[in-house]
Amino acid sequence: ERVESYRRYIQKTDIGVTGAQTDVKGNRSLHPSAQEQHKDFYLRVVDKRDDGIIVRGAKYHISMTAVADEAIVIPCRTHLEADKDYAVCFATPLNAKGITIICTEPEMRGGVSEENTWDFPLSSQIGVGDTEAMIVFDDVFVPWERVFMCGEWQFSRDIAYLFGTFHRLFACCRVLPMLETLTGVSALMAEYNGLENYSHIQTKMSMLIQVTEACRVLGKSACLYPQEEPGTDFVVPNLMYTNIAKYMYASNWHELSKIAQDICGGIAADPITFRDWNNPEERPYLEKYLGGKNGIQTEDRLRAIRLLHDITSGRMVTEQIQAEGSLAAQERMLFFTA
Repeated sequence: ERVESYRRYIQKTDIGVTGAQTDVKGNRSLHPSAQEQHKDFYLRVVDKRDDGIIVRGAKYHISMTAVADEAIVIPCRTHLEADKDYAVCFATPLNAKGITIICTEPEMRGGVSEENTWDFPLSSQIGVGDTEAMIVFDDVFVPWERVFMCGEWQFSRDIAYLFGTFHRLFACCRVLPMLETLTGVSALMAEYNGLENYSHIQTKMSMLIQVTEACRVLGKSACLYPQEEPGTDFVVPNLMYTNIAKYMYASNWHELSKIAQDICGGIAADPITFRDWNNPEERPYLEKYLGGKNGIQTEDRLRAIRLLHDITSGRMVTEQIQAEGSLAAQERMLFFTA
């Protein structure tokens, strides 16, 4: 009833909601209640009252927190009975008393601008406002009507499992345009550098194509061949296909980035910026010396280099590997699903 009531509330108010699952974890070899420095590395219930609960802890890597109205908080792992205080699920406004939001620094400043579009061609389009955040819960009160699980540790596994299952399908959808862009800009740089007909470049390109198309097929198959949850009329994306797709692109992302950077050349490490290009003293030299194949505009080549640099360096590289669950999470899921 509480879940349905909250669903209707979201539908009526059209608020922005983020999902807060990942705990900061502390010593990963220890269960939540066995942590040595303190017991708040995983979010937990510290008090129960007639009107609600008090929670303490922190959630990390929470996307879009800065522009969200509320957060739905869930466990990030299977809990044992000794950790039942950590088996909690609730919704809360992000301006509730006791909540502190610490946002990570964005890779660019100033929002959408001509300069950011030039220097960060992809990030400027998909990353504006998309900073991650740590949400600190310093004895935050949550009324019972917004508490969906409290101490039922037996269900913590199911919640974490379902979140990961749908999140990896989202990963298949989210990463496909990234793979297509990486493949496309690599092909473009091969052409701009006059290397598109060389066999070793074509061999490198084939790896990008393989991973891109494999993820496309696996993502579609996960939806076309879903799995039924026993005893319900509920279906979930095919576990094999979603986890294989996520593992395939994540475990190969460094290799794919290396291929793209290799095709591009060393300028992928230190590309020219918008301010350089628009400096009248520098521009003639850049036009002359940073051109490529005949018939290709120097600005087009430099913009392609900035795009490749944007995809293969910085936050985007780590994000493709760690987002939607670690590689070990996919390995374990594949083993137990087989």
